[in-house]
Amino acid sequence: MYFSDTVECEDLREVLERFHAAHPTPYPSGPAETIGVDESRWSELAAMGAIAPQIDDALGGAGLPFEAFAVTVEAGGAVVSDLPLLASAAAAEALVRCGESGAALLSEVAAGVKVAVALDDRCPWGTVVESGVVAREHAGSWTLTGAKQLVAADLSAQTLLVLADAGPHRGLFAVSIGAAGATVTRTPRPALDPTVPLLRLDLDGAPAAPLALGAGTDAIVADVLDRVWIGAAAELLGAAQAALDLALDVVTTRRQFGRPVGVNQAVKHRLADTHTTVSGLRSSVRYAARRVGEPDAAAEVSWLAPLVVSLAIDAAVRSANDAVQFSGAMGYTWEHHAHRYLNRAASAAALFGSADSHRETMLTRRGW
Repeated sequence: MYFSDTVECEDLREVLERFHAAHPTPYPSGPAETIGVDESRWSELAAMGAIAPQIDDALGGAGLPFEAFAVTVEAGGAVVSDLPLLASAAAAEALVRCGESGAALLSEVAAGVKVAVALDDRCPWGTVVESGVVAREHAGSWTLTGAKQLVAADLSAQTLLVLADAGPHRGLFAVSIGAAGATVTRTPRPALDPTVPLLRLDLDGAPAAPLALGAGTDAIVADVLDRVWIGAAAELLGAAQAALDLALDVVTTRRQFGRPVGVNQAVKHRLADTHTTVSGLRSSVRYAARRVGEPDAAAEVSWLAPLVVSLAIDAAVRSANDAVQFSGAMGYTWEHHAHRYLNRAASAAALFGSADSHRETMLTRRGW
């Protein structure tokens, strides 16, 4: 039996729904404002073991299948949560693959310590094209110099995982913001979705601890990104379903010319098509999450990940657009929930790469 078919999975969904209902995400009053993560909410989620449920319990996680993480981020997407679940999962997945060098930091991540992950120079969770940072070794010590144009993190993260060019290969390094001699500048950047803050990261000879070096680093990063993309697809699934539910509620309660908007055939057909799209996405995401970690699935997961995130980006944008359109003038206001779902969906391409780029990645990995 798969985890998604178990009572434990439904219990996890119910617990997360109660958590988010009791701790609603604060939302900025306008696009220029951002709100930091409420530490009490983050700590409570960590105490529930929901930050890195897919990590082995011996390493500080809950020892659950990856499907449990997909359930967690799906619940967050449904409420446009500002909790940095994807960043923490990326950090945990990377640290697991770094072995003993990442063990100490891994236990901290599972306990709720926030870690910012800086991989590609310009796209926080996209395929790495340029690292933008150079690592130099001197007398057994490493320093990092360079910049990451966009990092999905806020100023509360005190540890960075940074991908940098280290000679002929890349390396993954840990940088502590408060360490002696750390010359790190973090500059907030405008974000379309204010619940996902963005930073520019500048490093000038910042002391760093190597976690992974050599030719194997790129494989670690690719593996981590596959899991982040599947997690992102689950998060966007939550947002897409919630936006669809909102649209359905609006068209059944909003009346024009004395009758519900939803009686119009064009509205029915549009929402039926969106329902089909979201339902197909749900099946794809759950299958991909189920395959993660299975012994014979590595090659399949490598192309499933870009496929499902491309489907998720398209579905989330479509569903959010429906919610805005059917909500009328109020759907265009910044504070309305329909607009929040639209911001989350529209920002996905900047965070993860465009749907078209992921489809190209999928085709390349399939050898087509």
